[in-house]
Amino acid sequence: MNVSQVDGVQVFRKFYVENKKFFEKMPLSQSRCIVIVGPAGSGKTEVAVNLAFYFVQEREKVAIVDLDFVNPYFRSREAKSLMEANGIKVVVSPYKEIQASELPSFQPEASGLLDNENYTIIYDVGGGKAGAAALARMREKLEKASCKMVAVYNPFRPFVADNKGFWEEIKDIEETCGLNVSSFVLNPNASYSTEKSVVLEGIDRSKKVLKEKIKNVEFLSVWEGVGKDADFSEFEELGFYVLPIKRYQLLPWEK
Repeated sequence: MNVSQVDGVQVFRKFYVENKKFFEKMPLSQSRCIVIVGPAGSGKTEVAVNLAFYFVQEREKVAIVDLDFVNPYFRSREAKSLMEANGIKVVVSPYKEIQASELPSFQPEASGLLDNENYTIIYDVGGGKAGAAALARMREKLEKASCKMVAVYNPFRPFVADNKGFWEEIKDIEETCGLNVSSFVLNPNASYSTEKSVVLEGIDRSKKVLKEKIKNVEFLSVWEGVGKDADFSEFEELGFYVLPIKRYQLLPWEK
């Protein structure tokens, strides 16, 4: 590992250690297996990777399984070296592009982790039916391990920001994999334009879409650039657990 990699590990570790007080408050922090689903572009990978970094501060064995076969820009495999340097096991498909019919190539490792009760596992499932089809092949094991399927909702993403678009996506995912979404993550992220007022607007929009299911929100993910503890506490006063997250994934034109 070179000097820049060591510095990167230290920077990331400091952020998660400083903010683990938020993580420890969340009931989700007690889970052993979490399946992250949702529409394309909702921020699933950012949520999944940040959860993995938080969990590894508390537990010896943490793994993230990349089941995102759809979006070429946002995949947890892009952070593979940094996660592995922090002690996180990363399981990814060997294919750059993959169809549901080709999934058996790495299915044993993706599902085999469920047999080891010492592992905390996060499945990062891509939008579309390919990722959900992978879950379907592991459904019995996922149910036996009492995995929680959590849907990420970003009220600022096109096509799914409205009530109909989001719920149609969730229905497709549930019907394809045979599992039900049990709870939600609010991710009101508008990239670098995200600030406190944007998060508050996102919360209002989310309440209109989730309606009575707003009570099933696991946490509100808030990008670190939004503010410090005072601002995060204000979000908590609205009735949400808050999880500060780092944005590490860049679009090709940002690199």
